Amino acid sequence: MKIIDLSHTIFPEMPVYPGTKPPVFSIPCTIDQEGFVEREITMYSHTGTHVDAPAHIIEGALTLDQVPVDNFVGRASVLDLTLIRKPIISLGDLKSCEAMVKKSEFLLLHTGWSQLWGKKDYYKGYPVLSPDAARWLGDFQLKGIGVDMISVDEAEATDFPIHKILLGQNMIIIENLTHLEKLLLSDFTFMCLPLKIENSDGSPVNWGEMKRVCELDVCKLAEALSGMVWHGFDKWNISFQMRSKGIKSNERLRCKGGKI
Repeated sequence: MKIIDLSHTIFPEMPVYPGTKPPVFSIPCTIDQEGFVEREITMYSHTGTHVDAPAHIIEGALTLDQVPVDNFVGRASVLDLTLIRKPIISLGDLKSCEAMVKKSEFLLLHTGWSQLWGKKDYYKGYPVLSPDAARWLGDFQLKGIGVDMISVDEAEATDFPIHKILLGQNMIIIENLTHLEKLLLSDFTFMCLPLKIENSDGSPVNWGEMKRVCELDVCKLAEALSGMVWHGFDKWNISFQMRSKGIKSNERLRCKGGKI
């Protein structure tokens, strides 16, 4: 199983949303003085690659600690939008991908904007969903929408219409993703587990995708999985490339929950 990190590193003077402050690091405890090192970090809850709770925009809505933990993990697809050269991603741009959306629990929009991370152009001119496109996505059983941009709304927005549409469906939003190009046409599981903070409107995340493709010797596979109990893995397909004699290459092993 290959794990791909889709998050940016958090560091002082890192790129942050316009109007907010970059994180501040200090080292109040050192090995020389206290015998151990511990850092104090002060930062906004939407720093770096982060997840938005519905309560981020909608008063009285769910905070991250109220969202069921399995809503942060699920089947995902990356939608390649790198050829779009306009400020709005329309419903027409998404319609042809309806089958992809239907089979997904998370939809990640790859615009290529993460290549501008750390540059002034990162904060402006990125494409955003039209209200019609956002409402159309809201009709599916999606747990969340992820983007490789600083926001799902335009940088100049003051009423945040796309946030309101998506979060109004009790979805979560993941912003400032990176490395989405590594997952095009892939079958994978997405994870964006936040810090468990009381009444949290948002949280940095440091997880990404698990590509369910492993190259294993079948004997080692049997030894590793024998008697293992799989919880919450219904309908997952795990593709293995079997190298042992008598096992065909790319044979598919289906996990339905329970013991394997």
